Amino acid sequence: MPKQQKSKVQELYDPFEDDGLNQYQEEVEQRWGNTEAYKQSMKRVQKMTKKEMEKMKENAELLVQNLARSMDKGIRDKEVQVLIALHYRGIQFFYNCPFEMYRELGKMYVDDPRFGVYYDRHRPGLTVFMRDAIAYFCDIRKNRA
Repeated sequence: MPKQQKSKVQELYDPFEDDGLNQYQEEVEQRWGNTEAYKQSMKRVQKMTKKEMEKMKENAELLVQNLARSMDKGIRDKEVQVLIALHYRGIQFFYNCPFEMYRELGKMYVDDPRFGVYYDRHRPGLTVFMRDAIAYFCDIRKNRA
C-alpha cells in the first residue's frame, strides 16, 4: 500500500484511536480486503484531500452527537430517520451499500464492542439505538420497493 494511502486509511480509524489501530487496519483488510466495497472505499479515500477528510470526520461527529440528542424521540421519529439517512449517505460515500448490507453494518455496531465504546461514549445505549434505527430505515426502504 502506498505511504500516502496508508496515512489516509489510518485517518479513517481516528474515532477508534487506541493502541490497536494497526490491528484494526489488518482486520479490515483480512475480513473485507477482497470485496468490491473495500476496493471502492480505498479508491475513494485515496482521492480525498486532508481537508476533505477532516471535514468528513467533523460532520460524522456532529451527526453522532445529534443522534445521541435525539434518542428520546425513538427510532421512528422523522428527525431521527433524517439523521439515519445522512449516516447512510455517509456510508454510501465510501462504497455502494445496499440496504441489507447497511442493516448488517448496524448489527455489527452492537456485535463488535469496539463500536459500542465509540457510540456509547456519546450517550449510553446509542449503539443499540443506531442498530434499531438503521433496521427501521432499511425496513421502510424495503417496503417502498
